[in-house]
Amino acid sequence: MNFYPFHVGDYTLRAAHLDPLEDLAYRRLLDLYYVNEEPIKGDAAAIARLIRMRSNAAEVAVVLSEFFEDTPDGWRHSHCDEVIAQYQ
Repeated sequence: MNFYPFHVGDYTLRAAHLDPLEDLAYRRLLDLYYVNEEPIKGDAAAIARLIRMRSNAAEVAVVLSEFFEDTPDGWRHSHCDEVIAQYQ
């Protein structure tokens, strides 16, 4: 996907408690998910490298565990899956 709807109010309600690095990680994880149109594969360190946050794997791990579900297919985000299904 080259475009996805971003609702600032909804995002703020869900993510207002994040510190700046966690917020950056979440936004980059969402972008990665939508660009690839599939769950994110790998552990926090490998994923942190993919989103250019190699030295912040701990923050990436926190965001993954809070907003994504670890499945055999990779880290899933239910809202992203819904948007991608509508797009396809």
